[in-house]
Amino acid sequence: MPTLHKFCHLLLVVALGSVSLRASAQTRYTMHDLGSLGGAGTFARSLNSHGEVVGTAATSSGQFHAFRTSPNSPINSATDDLGTLGGATSTATNVNDQGQVVGSSQTPDLYSHAFRSAPHLPIRPATDDLGTFSGPPSSQANAINEQGQVVGFGSEGILSLHAFRTTPNRPLDESTDDLGGLSITSFPQDTEANSINNAGVVVGSSTTSGNIGHAFRTQPDSPINPTTDDLGTLGGPSSIATDVNDSGYVVGSSGTFLNETHAFLTAPSNTATPLLVDLGTLGGPYSQANALNNSGEVVGSSSTAGGGQAHAFLYSGGAMLDLNTLITPAPVILLAQANDINDFGQIVANGTASDGTQHAFRLDPTPAGFIYLLIDVIRSFNLPVGATHHLTAQLEDCLKSLQRGDMKSSIQKLLDFQTTVMLGRGIQLAASEVDTVLKIENRAASLLLSSN
Repeated sequence: MPTLHKFCHLLLVVALGSVSLRASAQTRYTMHDLGSLGGAGTFARSLNSHGEVVGTAATSSGQFHAFRTSPNSPINSATDDLGTLGGATSTATNVNDQGQVVGSSQTPDLYSHAFRSAPHLPIRPATDDLGTFSGPPSSQANAINEQGQVVGFGSEGILSLHAFRTTPNRPLDESTDDLGGLSITSFPQDTEANSINNAGVVVGSSTTSGNIGHAFRTQPDSPINPTTDDLGTLGGPSSIATDVNDSGYVVGSSGTFLNETHAFLTAPSNTATPLLVDLGTLGGPYSQANALNNSGEVVGSSSTAGGGQAHAFLYSGGAMLDLNTLITPAPVILLAQANDINDFGQIVANGTASDGTQHAFRLDPTPAGFIYLLIDVIRSFNLPVGATHHLTAQLEDCLKSLQRGDMKSSIQKLLDFQTTVMLGRGIQLAASEVDTVLKIENRAASLLLSSN
């Protein structure tokens, strides 16, 4: 993208003349309350790369409806209410970059059905109902990829739930979309699909032959294979997978040997016994990873030491960090749960106010936050050790300059990093990797200029 390279270079050169910004290296995010649909209570669930957020919010009449914001904007009650499938309530769980939203909604007969909206349109009952399996007429959609494939689960018979993955932009077809499960016996089992990547790899949870829930990861566009897709646990009896990125890395939570529940991250392999990495906690016995981006940054929720309440976390650079400590000024409402993070480092999180109402927030990276993101992006590439060290060292020098408040030096170091990246195109860095880095760097440079 020559135009992007030239524009980003110009931004950096122009910014060299200003030294007014003061930024702490630990101030990673600014926080934006998303508001509501007119009632009290908002819960954010997901966001796409454009900063469009989806979730559930109370309307002025007290009903809960799915919403989708405009890019990087709060909820507009006049335009962002997605409506329902004809019933009273709806909830949105995921959104792709086309603006298609999935979730579940009550129908006129009071059942809950999975839906997939058209790009940037409200829910239309005539076209967006994904249908159900042949059991009790209920289903739920949990995620959608860029091809329009939707995953979720539906009732199958009376005693079990079955996971599904639809074909792109088609309703649920029981004859082709049932993913099966991890059990090789015939008794009813519960299987839920929670996420799908752009290759069609699905993750979730399924009961095993021992009737215990384990996390699974499928092969692309394939049903669950009990012999290869069980992700196992961290030593405890059960586990659940919540998200998968385009490299096949999976996050979720699992029981441990100590009878605690910890967040985990896997390697991208599809072996029968993949390695689950324990991400630890913020000091308490519990953590849950909810989402990750393509650079391997993970968000979720964790209990704190001494029986403390749950705090939202960011796992970055090999460490679990309390999100509440990465925001300046400190948030008035404690962030208890982070539910999603996009490839530009934006996060959606939720917290409860002193009056008991639920508030949803979008967190946007500061200049330092973008540098931390770039470090994680470089580390996610399969580069020679020397190249990774050189590039990350340049970014770490930029962070030190930001921490000192030396804006001129920090911009020059970012410019040096950009030059190194561009010189590495086609040699140590693939063209797609260079473009990924420069898109993020472009945002960082724009933010630096707007801060002066």
